[in-house]
Amino acid sequence: MIGRQWLRQEHITVILVSLALMVITGIDLFLLPHQNVTVLYMIPVLIAALRTRPRVVGGIAATTLVVDFINASARHDLTQTWPIRTIVLVVAYSFAILLALQRQELDRRSNELGIARVRLQSILENAPDAILYVETGSDRLVANPRAVQLFGVGVEQSPGTSQFMRQFRTQSGEGLGDAEWPSQRALHGEVVSDEELLVERPDGERVPVLVSAAPVCGPGDRVIGVVIVAQDISTIRELERQREEWISVIAHDLRQPITMIVGYAGILERQTTPYPSLQRAVERVLLGARQMNRMIADLLDVSRLEASRLSLLKERVELPSLVRAEVEHTVQVTAGHPVQVEIQGEIPPLSADPDRLRQILTNLLSNAAKYSYPGCPIGVRLECRDDSAELTVINRGPGIAPDEMAHLFTRFYRTSEARLGKIGGIGLGLYITKGLVEAHGGRIWVESVPGQTTAFHVLLPLDRAVGGARDYAVR
Repeated sequence: MIGRQWLRQEHITVILVSLALMVITGIDLFLLPHQNVTVLYMIPVLIAALRTRPRVVGGIAATTLVVDFINASARHDLTQTWPIRTIVLVVAYSFAILLALQRQELDRRSNELGIARVRLQSILENAPDAILYVETGSDRLVANPRAVQLFGVGVEQSPGTSQFMRQFRTQSGEGLGDAEWPSQRALHGEVVSDEELLVERPDGERVPVLVSAAPVCGPGDRVIGVVIVAQDISTIRELERQREEWISVIAHDLRQPITMIVGYAGILERQTTPYPSLQRAVERVLLGARQMNRMIADLLDVSRLEASRLSLLKERVELPSLVRAEVEHTVQVTAGHPVQVEIQGEIPPLSADPDRLRQILTNLLSNAAKYSYPGCPIGVRLECRDDSAELTVINRGPGIAPDEMAHLFTRFYRTSEARLGKIGGIGLGLYITKGLVEAHGGRIWVESVPGQTTAFHVLLPLDRAVGGARDYAVR
């Protein structure tokens, strides 16, 4: 519609200019035949320059020059003032065409700007996430409808940016300091990416959100504003809660029959000694039941970790003694791989849950045995690193591909080597190990050279005060 309307306006302009040219021709020939009417010939072209496209202006200019030539011929004026008039008209018409080109470029940019504005407005209004834009050096902000819905406050009702920023809370429910606001952090050049926070609405409801923020730079890389995106993840959190509750219930209900199977299979194992073939069958039943029991225990640990119900019963632990005892206790787990323990220097005692430390070491030894070349030894090294104790489990095997390293501690993740080699497990061992290490205030990482060695490092702090049971959440 806009294009058609513009064409109609251009057609009208051409008609009017043509009529004006006819009038000027009559004036030049009959009314003022002895006067200099050069200015009159400029008028239609200048009007066309303001209203039509450059090619139309060029056409009108050429027509005007032809008409002026015909008029000059009729007055026998070709050798007198006509050349000077022609030069003047050509210069004026050149400027007119240039003016038309500039106006056309201005119209094009204005049209593009209008389309971009409409597109941006459509994106903001229909975006499923809350979007805030804060201008630098002012308290002015722009909020899309989803932001108004999420925060429960309209822009016209808000005293400014601070109103929205003060509604952000940490996961524990504490307010953020001014320097911790996503807007302030982004203004200082920081890019905030998928940080989990809470939004406290005016009615007191707290909504979990993933917040991202980034500076918006103008000419010269000068920060002119900040864009903040908040994604409501309350539905995801509710689904996770239901899933964790379901896993906990199923795992708890499965434990009782598995315990009965293990118990009765143990009795049968003792009574079938004179019957080797029957005893081997019972042993396989026991092995399968114990594997199922470990899987159930892993599922329960995952549920506790994510539901903040993992309890640590801390006490004074002599780590070297615990490591040696657990290595001897897990000879069946590492069968076929001799385990070499190396204690470097004196390791001070630390405050930790000994059962959970044994679980960490058992998981790492089991993982090393599964992914080692046949008969290759497994190394366990314990040493001090400043105010921490570092436990390292090393094995020789296919190693871990670089593109899989980042996913190694993700729940239910299994490497391509595990899937192709049909190695047992459900991908929870390393995820649980990471959760247990972090619950002790430590960290875990892996170094691997494909086809050579893989080393899992666990760093545990030595300066933790002894305490009772505490609950930890791992994300």
